[in-house]
Amino acid sequence: MSNPTAAARNGADGISHTPTAQVTRQASIRGTAWVVAALLALSTVALSTVVRPARAQPAVPTRPPAPSQAPTPTATFPGGLPDAQTILGTLPSCAVRTGVAASTTVLQSGVPVTLTVDVQVECPRLLDRRSVVLVVGSVSPSRAADIALTFDVLVEVLEAADGTSLLTIDLARPGEASGWATTAQEFTGALRALRRITVRPAFKPTSWSTGLDTADRTLRAVRPTSRPLLIVLDATGPAKAEAETVDRVAASLVATRDIVGQAWLLDASDIGWLAKRLAGRPEFSAMLVALLPMASDQAMLATLVHQTLGAFGAPLDSVEIQLRLRPRWSAKIPLTQPSAEVSTPTLVNWVLPAGGYRAGGRFVAVVEADHSVGTGLAQALVFGLRAQPAPDTAASSMVLTFCDGLPLPSPPICAPAAVPSSLPPTLEPPPPPTPSLPPVIMRRLWLPYAQRGPR
Repeated sequence: MSNPTAAARNGADGISHTPTAQVTRQASIRGTAWVVAALLALSTVALSTVVRPARAQPAVPTRPPAPSQAPTPTATFPGGLPDAQTILGTLPSCAVRTGVAASTTVLQSGVPVTLTVDVQVECPRLLDRRSVVLVVGSVSPSRAADIALTFDVLVEVLEAADGTSLLTIDLARPGEASGWATTAQEFTGALRALRRITVRPAFKPTSWSTGLDTADRTLRAVRPTSRPLLIVLDATGPAKAEAETVDRVAASLVATRDIVGQAWLLDASDIGWLAKRLAGRPEFSAMLVALLPMASDQAMLATLVHQTLGAFGAPLDSVEIQLRLRPRWSAKIPLTQPSAEVSTPTLVNWVLPAGGYRAGGRFVAVVEADHSVGTGLAQALVFGLRAQPAPDTAASSMVLTFCDGLPLPSPPICAPAAVPSSLPPTLEPPPPPTPSLPPVIMRRLWLPYAQRGPR
């Protein structure tokens, strides 16, 4: 069966790419995934008693944000906004392991060689059995629709997780908490309350302090095994004393870290008043994910939240395995097992359906060389495809060498292999130590060399 996208996937050769751990961008389009993987190859490759049935994750949000009703902000953050970054921090990823082996690394014309690719993919389930506390601050007119969609995405995905609970603290009533939502009916009520939050101005520092105190007490009261998650959402920052409020949020991050928790900052402001200041602190690097939609290309907060949720708990949709041959010789692939979606003289592509968090298998291709002109490379690439975020990839490679028709002298690998002896090894005493000699100073005289031509 042919694949119309195979040619596009092969067009990325010759480009280099350096992945950045601090930047995670959405790449759910499959063609983009193949480009990312090809670039990587070229660089050489707690426990709650309430359990609810899992539901499918929502589709990528498409509702556009409401038109801006506020003037363009003129405030700028010291140092400027991050360049082309919307997620500050490191998202979890699937563990992808792959290896390629050959029946022989010495290829000869007309002699088939079997290439075997072993693949194992395992994705994290970090949204299950979590105690999530959501602190909601101000909502600006320009981000109101985006934030409303963020509530929809967040609540629906958390409800679908196994044994996860949600509690909301509204800075309009900072000393109160909504109570834990654990059942489908309670999650529906929590979402209804969040949808009632409309445009509202910045809150005073006292509201921030009281609300975060409530969050700290709530998280300290949960089970140590419930993987606490603190989420702070705000659009405009505090009415005053911004630096003091940033420090107060940092104190809550420390408290969350001390109980082995995670923290997400959903900064919907135009200047990154919260996300950039706290995401840059090294003491939070292992537990903090900060989302800043205004950092580049007017990204939607709901899209970034969906991407983050996918990184923490999305199952595999499928696993794609690509065996790419980069020979300096002519070859053909007469057989693949199982049957490949794409099979050309230089490319084999398998697609393994997956519906959970683990997948893997063994894939075989038989390669037969037509004539020998040098060495080549066999590379195995694996793509664990999920709805969100960008696919996780791994690559391994090995060199295949031709021994026919090579100019003399042939590569050492082409020398006949010594036949191993069937006799048991014999132990010989080690030779006596050689006495050290004084260093010898040698001088070389290089004479010019001329080759006499034909007479």
